[in-house]
Amino acid sequence: WGAARCTRWGPYHRCSAYGQRRCLRWSSWLQTEEVLGKHAAAQEKEEIEGEQLAEEALNADMRRQESERHRRCVSWGAASCTRWGPYHRCSAYGQRRCVRWSAWLQTDSSAEDTAAKAQEAAEGELLAQEALEADMAHQEEEQGRHCMTWGPTKCTSMGQFDRCRAYDRTCSEWSAWLQKPSLVEVADVSQVAAEEEAAEHAMEDEMQQQEAAKGRRCVSWGAARCTRWGPYHRCSAYGQRRCLRWSSWLQTEEVLGKHAAAQEKEEIEGEQLAEEALNADMRRQESERHRRCVSWGAASCTRWGPYHRCSAYGQRRCRRW
Repeated sequence: WGAARCTRWGPYHRCSAYGQRRCLRWSSWLQTEEVLGKHAAAQEKEEIEGEQLAEEALNADMRRQESERHRRCVSWGAASCTRWGPYHRCSAYGQRRCVRWSAWLQTDSSAEDTAAKAQEAAEGELLAQEALEADMAHQEEEQGRHCMTWGPTKCTSMGQFDRCRAYDRTCSEWSAWLQKPSLVEVADVSQVAAEEEAAEHAMEDEMQQQEAAKGRRCVSWGAARCTRWGPYHRCSAYGQRRCLRWSSWLQTEEVLGKHAAAQEKEEIEGEQLAEEALNADMRRQESERHRRCVSWGAASCTRWGPYHRCSAYGQRRCRRW
C-alpha cells in the first residue's frame, strides 16, 4: 500500500481526515492467511534445501581441488554467491580459490607424525627453558653476585612449529654480593619496609602539625615527593607536603559532616523553590495568553549554588501555542 496523506489537519498537529490509499503492487489472487502461511512455509523449506545442496556442492568442489593438487589448503578465499533465491538465501555458489596451500596433502598417518613432532617441539622448548634457568644460576655463581635485573630473553635457535630450542639471557644490573633469598627476605626486606612505614608516619605527623599551626583543615594536599630512595625501590624519606587549598577553619570530621548535610539540604530546598517559581511563571504566561503552550523552550539557570545546584532560573519562553 502507498502512504496515507492527511487531507485535513486538526489542533495540536493531529490529522482529522485521511485521503484514499492506493495499492502499489497486487498479488495474483486473494489468499487467506492460512493459504499464505502454508505457501510461505513450503517455499522456505524448498529454499533451505536448495541452500544445503549448494553448500554440499561447494564442499565437494573444494575436496576435488585438494585431491588434484595432492595438497591441503590452509586458507580458503571467500565464497561468492552467483544466484540468490527468495528470503535472501543463496541457491548457488561460485568456485572458492585457495589462498595458501600446505606442503603436501596429509593422510591420517602423516597427521599423527605431525602431532608427534609438535609434542616433541613442545618438550624441547621446556628443556630450553630449564637450560636457561640453569645458565642464569651459573652466571650468578661465576660472578659471586645476585642479579637485580635480567635483560630480555632472546631465542638463539628456532625449531619447528615456531618453538624456540635455545634461549640466551644476560644480567643488566648486579648486586654488591651474592645473597641468599632467605637472608634477603629476613634482613633487607623487613628493614626497608620498616623504614618506609616510619617515613609515612613522619609525613602524616608533619601534615597534622601544619593544620594545627594554621588553625584550619587542608582540603587538598599536594603530591608527596620522595627525597631518599632505599633498596628494592622503596622510599625511606619524604619531603614536605604543601597544602593546595585550606578550609575556612579547622573542623573535625563530625562537624564537617553535619555542616555539609545542612548545606546540601539548604541547597535542595533552594532548588525546589526555584523550580516552583519557574512553574508559576509558566502558568502565568498561559493565563495571560488564554492558550495552552504545547512546547516550552529550555530553562537557563541564572544563578548557581554549591554542589552544582541551580538556585534561580530565567524565564521560559513558549515555542508553540
